[in-house]
Amino acid sequence: MFIIDGDTFHVTWGDKGSFDLTFEDYTFQPDDEVYLRVYEEDAMDEEPVLDKKLVVDAATDTVTMNLLKADTKLGEPSNERQTYWYEITLGHDGSIPDQTPFCFNDKGPKLFYIYPGGVE
Repeated sequence: MFIIDGDTFHVTWGDKGSFDLTFEDYTFQPDDEVYLRVYEEDAMDEEPVLDKKLVVDAATDTVTMNLLKADTKLGEPSNERQTYWYEITLGHDGSIPDQTPFCFNDKGPKLFYIYPGGVE
C-alpha cells in the first residue's frame, strides 16, 4: 500500500511508490533540489531516518519523487502502525534548502505512517 491522503502518507513497510509535487506559484528549475526528510515521531531535532533527494532536470510545474522498497523500510518490522513526521524542502544548486513548502505548521506535524508488512 502506498497512499497519500491530503498530506498524510500511508505506506506498508517495504512498499515502493511515487508521488507528484507542485508548489504554489512556483516553477521548478534545472538543478533545483527537492528533499523528503522523514523523522521519528517528535524528533525533528534529530537526524532523519530517511533523507531522499530529487534533482530537477528541466523547468516544470510538477516533479515526481520515487520511493524505493528500501526507502520505506523505516525502523524495525512491527505489528503496529508506526508514526513518523516529515518535511519537504527545496534548495538550489547544492545550497542548503531555503524553502520548506510541506512541514510542521499550526495544524501540527505532517504524518508519515508505516503499516506492518511481512519480512522476507
